[in-house]
Formats: sequence, C-alpha cells, structure tokens
Amino acid sequence: MKPAMIICHENPAMLAGFGYLAESATTLKLIKCPTAEAALQSLKTSTASLLICSFSLPTMGALQLIIRAKTLSPKTKILVTGDDDSGFVAEKCIGSGASGYLTSTVSAAEFATAIGTACKESIYTESRVAQ
Repeated sequence: MKPAMIICHENPAMLAGFGYLAESATTLKLIKCPTAEAALQSLKTSTASLLICSFSLPTMGALQLIIRAKTLSPKTKILVTGDDDSGFVAEKCIGSGASGYLTSTVSAAEFATAIGTACKESIYTESRVAQ
C-alpha cells in the first residue's frame, strides 16, 4: 500500500487549496477529509505518514485529534494549520504531539518546507510564528 498524507479541514476551499499544494510538494497519496472523525477513520485504513489538520475543526478540535491520531498511528507526523500567529497555539499543538504548526496564510514554498521537515521527523514552526 502506497504511503498516504491526510489533509483534514472544515473549509472546502482550504481543503482543496492545501490538497493542491500538498500534491505538488510530495509523492504521497492524498486523502482529503472534511472532519476529524473522517481523518481518524482514514488513519485506521491507510498507511498515512502525515496528517495535516485545521486547528479549529468542529466537533473535535485539533488537540483532541492529535492525541487520538497518535494513539492510532504513533509514527504519523502531524502538522496543524490555524489563524493564530502568537505562538501559544503552536506550543499547545506541539506539546500534544504535533510535528509542527503553520498559519493558514503560509506561502506555498513554506508549506512545502513544513511538509518536508515534518516527514524528516523534525519539528516545524512557521517562521513568523516562531519569532
């Protein structure tokens, strides 16, 4: 089975946009999920090496998703996207087990860098958030 990347976002336009950027940044099979529950189901049925999710998912926030995803698939790397650039949310996500955090307004080049860094088992935080 080909390794996969799951993208989970509640906004269809963001899901499509991040999906497009992700497909151009990696050779992983792309699985798009509109809910955290769908992402968890996909983790059960695929060999996902990366999960990219929105911080503000409805019904289950990113922090709960991170914990549940790591229980299901400990080796899966997780990147979280959000609107907060203060660093507080990034710290919470990384502290819960995520491999990185970036804002929804990240450039395509930095998005690709984040994917590459997370897949190499390093922690990634968008440059303006890290400051």
